[in-house]
Amino acid sequence: MIHRIRFKSAFLDFILDFILVVILIVSVSSCSKDFLASGKVSDASPPPLTSGKTLGNLHMHTTCSDGKNTYEEMVQKALSLNFSFISITDHKFGGSSLCESVISQCLTEKRLLCIPGMEVTGKVHLLAIGIRNKIDERLSVKKQVEEIHKQGGLAIAAHPFRQGNTYTDEELFESGLDAVECRGIPANRKEEFYRKLKENNIPCVYNSDAHSAAGLAVIWNIYDGEIKSLDDLKKALKNKSLASP
Repeated sequence: MIHRIRFKSAFLDFILDFILVVILIVSVSSCSKDFLASGKVSDASPPPLTSGKTLGNLHMHTTCSDGKNTYEEMVQKALSLNFSFISITDHKFGGSSLCESVISQCLTEKRLLCIPGMEVTGKVHLLAIGIRNKIDERLSVKKQVEEIHKQGGLAIAAHPFRQGNTYTDEELFESGLDAVECRGIPANRKEEFYRKLKENNIPCVYNSDAHSAAGLAVIWNIYDGEIKSLDDLKKALKNKSLASP
């Protein structure tokens, strides 16, 4: 009788262990499928650091405008993702103690290259990278680009096909832009879009438009070399050397 009880107990233990193993295998398999389907590194994992490669992001927001995280929190996240260069592009450039502080911190940043900028928020959205003064959003895109260049900066079209802020072909290809964000391009426009970029010698950039620290992990630029200054960035764009992950 005792042997039978022991046998039944051992058998039940075996069944329970078997069920737990099956559950564990299913869970791991599900997670692996989700990872493969997403095609993205999780927010907790930094992009792999490849020898000779420089990573960075040129479109992000802080609490100066509509971002959820402070300047320091954005920089800490950028560092954790192995970024070597960033540009802070709030919808405002100065005009308040907080925004002036963000610009000051960016200019004196030692841990990575930080280039002060602005997302000029008019009819369309235009990144003004490396400027010294606010760009008037009421100007035409061509006039905004001219003003950015007068200040020694770079003019990059932000999310050019976003509903409500869509660029015209004239604004995209005849305004003297230094680069265009090549993310979120409608499938039915891709072939023509990339053909016209090539014809007009306009390079792509791959920015996240992060409004939170977590958003920095969505996409980033990769450069085969070092970017330690605004001039280095200009050369990389001129050579069409920035790539996406």
